[in-house]
This record gives sequence, C-alpha cells and structure tokens, in this order.
Amino acid sequence: MWLLFQKRNSVLQMHERKIYDEECLKIDNSEKYTLTKQLFESISKSLNEAETKEEIDGVDTKYTLNKAVIWVQHNLHHLRFMLFGFIRL
Repeated sequence: MWLLFQKRNSVLQMHERKIYDEECLKIDNSEKYTLTKQLFESISKSLNEAETKEEIDGVDTKYTLNKAVIWVQHNLHHLRFMLFGFIRL
C-alpha cells in the first residue's frame, strides 16, 4: 500500500511539473507567471507533506478545482460572447 501511495504521489508531482512547464510557455506577463509559480510551489509542498491517500486526494481535488477556475477566468470572454449570442437569438 505504501508503494502505491508513493507511486501516485510521484505521478501527480510529475504531472504538476509538466502542466507548470506548459503554462509557463504560454504566459505573457509577470503577474501570471508569479501566480502560476506560487500555485505550483504550493501544490508541490502539499504533495511532499502528504502522508495518506486522503491527503493526496485532497491535493489532487484542490488542484483540479483551481485549474477549472483558471480555465473559466481565461475563457470568460468567450463564455460571455457565447451567452450573449444565445440570448440575442
């Protein structure tokens, strides 16, 4: 069980690093870079401190929710356009 726990933790950390690296390539200003770096460091710290499956699940859930919020914020312009386009029809 401990080995499975360690493997999941390691896979999540590698995934977080990959996402962080990809996000950094897309960033066009220092404020977004700073926020992305802080998020990555926070997730990495939480994963390093996780000692149970439930704690890893919690970090994964918080990360997933945060990514959804970031996606919505990033795509808000498009979502507004779609919403108002449907209302006008």
